[in-house]
Amino acid sequence: MCMNSEYMFLTTVIPGPSNLKHLIDVYLEPLIDELLQLWHVGVRMHDHTTNQAFMMRAALMWTMNDLSAYGMASGWSTTGIMGCPICMDDTRAFHLQHGRKACYFDCHRWFLPQDHPYRRNKKSFTKNHQERNIARPRLTEEEIRVRVEEYSSTIKQPLIHPPGYGTYHKWTKKSIFWDLPYWTTHLIRHNLDVMHVEKNVFDNIFNTVMDIKGKSKDNLNARNDLTIICNRPELQIDERRPNVMPKAVYTLTKDQKRKVCEWVKCLRFPDGYASNLSRCVDMTELRLHGMKSHDCHIFMQKLIPVAFREMVPAHVWSALTEVSLMFQVLCSTTLDIRKVQELEDSVAVIMCNLEKVFPPAFFDSMEHLILHLPYEARMGGPVQYMWMYLFERWVDPTRGMKVHPRYHLVDVNFKWVYQKDEPFILAQQAVQVYYTEYPSMRRDKVDWMAVCKTKARRLVDESHWTNVAYQEEQELPVTEVNTNHQTYDLHDPDGLQLFVDLLSTMQHGAGTSRTDEDDEYEDDEDSFDDYETDEESEERDNNSD
Repeated sequence: MCMNSEYMFLTTVIPGPSNLKHLIDVYLEPLIDELLQLWHVGVRMHDHTTNQAFMMRAALMWTMNDLSAYGMASGWSTTGIMGCPICMDDTRAFHLQHGRKACYFDCHRWFLPQDHPYRRNKKSFTKNHQERNIARPRLTEEEIRVRVEEYSSTIKQPLIHPPGYGTYHKWTKKSIFWDLPYWTTHLIRHNLDVMHVEKNVFDNIFNTVMDIKGKSKDNLNARNDLTIICNRPELQIDERRPNVMPKAVYTLTKDQKRKVCEWVKCLRFPDGYASNLSRCVDMTELRLHGMKSHDCHIFMQKLIPVAFREMVPAHVWSALTEVSLMFQVLCSTTLDIRKVQELEDSVAVIMCNLEKVFPPAFFDSMEHLILHLPYEARMGGPVQYMWMYLFERWVDPTRGMKVHPRYHLVDVNFKWVYQKDEPFILAQQAVQVYYTEYPSMRRDKVDWMAVCKTKARRLVDESHWTNVAYQEEQELPVTEVNTNHQTYDLHDPDGLQLFVDLLSTMQHGAGTSRTDEDDEYEDDEDSFDDYETDEESEERDNNSD
């Protein structure tokens, strides 16, 4: 019910050209007062089904916001090296010497099991460094409350950071949400926006692999920082040619980029599944632009494994596919607790596989937040629906279908399509899918197509009325009726005068009326009387004689 339009209310707080930041608590005071009333007193409501009145009480479950709004609502600043609101001050982030930005590279190995081989790897991550420490457990609600109580609210002490800000902590205030008596007992108080994280991760991956100028995370500063942090001589810049970057295995050539753009331009999706991605393709600069959040959502979960499978090496494609499948699990309508728990245990490995491929400058706070998404999915429930298609009925499963043994990606060969219908398939067994070609430079991939499952639209466009919660503030103007204007008689005195003899009409019989047929018959009789028979004509002649 809360997702219906008549129960949704949108309030925009725009006091001026500057950002509210932590002063947003001032504008949230009326909301907090109403929430306290709903919790302590309640509101008298009427139940339409039972026709009885009752006292309704309500509580705020959590807030949903992007990372910047997360910092405004929670009171923990989400910028800088301690910008993660989950890890807080227990993070390994650092500033890049050349890029001059916060970097979360090699911040995930201490979440691995102690016997994992990645902990002893001195080459793929920070050079000559082994990870022996264990990550601190997630802070409990009571521990966070004790820390927050040390700071004052924004209303009492505005625009003044507490002592130790930026060194030991990033608390800017005590959030006004802590005034709610039940706020301490919540397992999740502020949700990470999965769509926001997914879009930023996709932008970083796609722009870096496609080597988009000005958008890629792989630039000269990134290579200089990589030389300092990592031991990857194949990516280091030659001192004799400081402005030339060696070709990386995770970036595409110009011909490969053109092939990918042509593939995206020819993509067609079922009605209601995705927008027209061909409008985003720029064949001149070989890039995509103007993609909406849902476009990035579709590309991240369905097209990333297909687009780069034949373009990058196997270990690069494997790391990208793991991220794609992870978002598919998180965005499912129905979450399997066992799968989510497995994902929570393996998400650190997924992040480490990305760190083995991309340079340190690639990993900002958005990539790090992936680590905490499975926990919030297990606590808060599913996000939205998106499934992976695992099999196909009408393609020969022996020669016309291949399933990836690890990631369960399905490919079908259209040379082995059955040329007949399947009359014995049940309605619930039918699944809507679409097929897309691989943007490959190999000829043996011409007949093979990737299979992607889609969600049926199940919508019927029909006219209906939308219930409005409140009346409109401006009423439509009512047309005034002038009662003093001159009246006009419908009878024209100069026209044709028509009168009806009611007495003669009533003589034809009570309750009867003369019809057009009667008049027609009567006219026929009158016309018949005008003619003489032969006997009458002969008698008339004799009389005249």
